[in-house]
Amino acid sequence: MMFKVFLSVLLALSAAERLNQSIYRSFSNIKACFRRLNGTNEFGCTSDFSGNVGVLQYIDSQDVSSIQNKDHAPYVVLLSPEVFSGSMLEKLKDSGNVNGVILPGIKEGKWKNKIPSAQSDDVPCPNQGSSIYPDSADQCGSTSSPWNPAGENILWRNWDFPIFLINDGNTTQDLFDCYEEFNSGTEPNWPLCSVELKSPMYAAKDSETCFRRSNIVVTLTPQDYCEPLSDYNLYYFQSPRNRTKADGSKIAQKDKSVVVIMARLDALNIFDKEENGFDSPSTGIVTLIATAEAIKKSLVNSYKPGHENILFLLVHGESLDYLGSNRLVYDMMKDDFPAKLAKDIEEDASTTSRILSNGTQPLFNLDHIKYIIELGQLANTKSSTLYYHAHNLIPDLENIIASLRRSSVDVKASSRSVLPPSSAQSFLKEKSDIPVMVLTNFDEQFANLYYHSIYDTALVHNYNYSKGEAQPIVSHLTGVATALASALADHVITTGTPPQADRKSVNAMLECYTQTKNCSLYRLVGTPNGFPYIGNLDEGPHPQYISVHSSYHTEMTKQILQYFTGDLDQDRNCTDPEERIVLKDHCQEVCLEKNREQQIYSYQFMVGSQDCFNSTGAICGNCYKTSVGKKMARSPAFEDDIWKTYDWASGQYPTWTESYWKSISGRMFLQPSPSSQHSTFAIGIIVSLLSFPITYWLQKKSQIIFENAGTDISSTTSANPAPVAL
Repeated sequence: MMFKVFLSVLLALSAAERLNQSIYRSFSNIKACFRRLNGTNEFGCTSDFSGNVGVLQYIDSQDVSSIQNKDHAPYVVLLSPEVFSGSMLEKLKDSGNVNGVILPGIKEGKWKNKIPSAQSDDVPCPNQGSSIYPDSADQCGSTSSPWNPAGENILWRNWDFPIFLINDGNTTQDLFDCYEEFNSGTEPNWPLCSVELKSPMYAAKDSETCFRRSNIVVTLTPQDYCEPLSDYNLYYFQSPRNRTKADGSKIAQKDKSVVVIMARLDALNIFDKEENGFDSPSTGIVTLIATAEAIKKSLVNSYKPGHENILFLLVHGESLDYLGSNRLVYDMMKDDFPAKLAKDIEEDASTTSRILSNGTQPLFNLDHIKYIIELGQLANTKSSTLYYHAHNLIPDLENIIASLRRSSVDVKASSRSVLPPSSAQSFLKEKSDIPVMVLTNFDEQFANLYYHSIYDTALVHNYNYSKGEAQPIVSHLTGVATALASALADHVITTGTPPQADRKSVNAMLECYTQTKNCSLYRLVGTPNGFPYIGNLDEGPHPQYISVHSSYHTEMTKQILQYFTGDLDQDRNCTDPEERIVLKDHCQEVCLEKNREQQIYSYQFMVGSQDCFNSTGAICGNCYKTSVGKKMARSPAFEDDIWKTYDWASGQYPTWTESYWKSISGRMFLQPSPSSQHSTFAIGIIVSLLSFPITYWLQKKSQIIFENAGTDISSTTSANPAPVAL
């Protein structure tokens, strides 16, 4: 009996699932706009918790009259990428008839390679609220010609509906076909093709509110509403630093003795997992690492008078009020860079995590910076000319500029007297006399018309790894890295050979950062035990967004920097070609063990060479000794000893958080007319109301109704012949 009941329930559920599938067509490969918050506001998108439903309407021009018909409202708009813009979204929102927007991807299908002529999700004056300049005109560069002319302020608006990006060409074609069949024409008739978009966000109001709510424990299973944005900044000292001399005496870093070369790590737009930027930040990252590699290979012998080191910095979260550089400056001012030396010295000698006193680096702070060179957007899509934007220009920087001008790179002075949006401004806020030079591909306005946009891609910038090392962008970035390394060799370091950046390295990095995470360089710098061969390797490069945890983008950039600047440091048992295959796990353990009790070097075990691959994958690895490290890129505002008393509206620290969400989904279906839905609902109510008296009447009259049936059964039973014994 129980089996029959179970089988009946199973069949009913199966029938319900088949019915659901026959009514609804779910989407795949969804990238949703989500909610961010700062100390005073909320930005981005959300849906109702039950989802937003609307009749599908296709728009491919600036004419939005098709959504004015309230008889079919609300609508979900399928928006052609060629007309996607902030002004278009504003029109849709102002209509009051739109419940959601779907943007088709441009990688395949009907809208392949169809992009707007210019599009930026950011504002015309990026990071204006964190500028060192008090005057709004200086913050923007110019009121009439702001730094980011394509800025449309999509990011920093609170939209009332979900916005989905769907890259799957089959799904977007199905949506368009559904619209064409049922919804096109001037007077379409019901049923109409409709869509449900679901992306409910938990956080609301501002970071202060949601962060406090997340830290209130009132149940056994506390609810999180938002999380602070955080990742890691990366740093690399060209020469290792030990605060202990051979005779045991201690040394400190001299003031104005270290040259800082800096670039940003992050990209930004409104869609989750789509935050990749070719010009910003990939060209800056690639050029910085190529410069570091060129200097490393040129065999630095010593430093010119007045110089002691070169510090390469890759800072994260710069799109959001310079979050990473703000934290870096905070750490330097708190005697916590590259590590909290006082804590290491006081560490109990009995603990296994202690740092030996002769294994520490001297502290580094703002006074030790001689000058900063920041690498911004550098693509040569429009022109190969570069511009330097200077602040507190000194003879040492003038010498660097003179060397750059003598190189093959065309370098000119910016016609503006103020710095563009740049991470160096975080340093200048705390120490205004630091000399700074920002090197970019623009003079008064961004040359990149897709800054902070999903369209800042390799395709737009005419790059493809398969075209090889001779393509213009590879040659250009290689030339910039060579020119900068040579300028440093002229005035900062003494080298054994003239620095020369490697075209092969530049091309390999561009492939990983701008085309696909399934690239040869990532395999080379990964660990033999699998990383980074996990996850879906088919969906483009790793996102470059600063999220709520460390990202693959940051970790793989750290691996690349260690690979190009590190020295092989193999255990003697791990040098034999056959032994290191058998002893792979032992070799890795020995390598990583060297990180204990010291913080001068970082030891990393990675594949490192092509002879460690066979047809099945990586079979061995190599130990690299580097001076690369990482520091937390998370706003000081969220530190335990600060956030409870912090003035969230002060702007002293960035206060960015990201909302939690449970699930994101979408589906389309045919929706009957409202009158039909109302009739169905009314019939359901009537049937429900009638079922009560009918059921009551049937129960009261059951003996009369079923009496004859009962009699027939009993009489049939009694007519059976009695058993006969054999």
